[in-house]
Amino acid sequence: MVSSGTQSKNNYIEENAIFTLTCCMRNDAGTVDFIGKNRFGEARTSCRIQLVNDPAFDR
Repeated sequence: MVSSGTQSKNNYIEENAIFTLTCCMRNDAGTVDFIGKNRFGEARTSCRIQLVNDPAFDR
């Protein structure tokens, strides 16, 4: 599970589905499993979320 403040967006380009997470927190790092289902069956995959840097803000 990702943090409640994390925002997600789905986008499709031709046959590719793109899942984007923004506003992630350090505790969101880890492995995320995805399951896609439709009338033709189901597909599963996973990805690793790694946060490299804290956000930088101009003061």
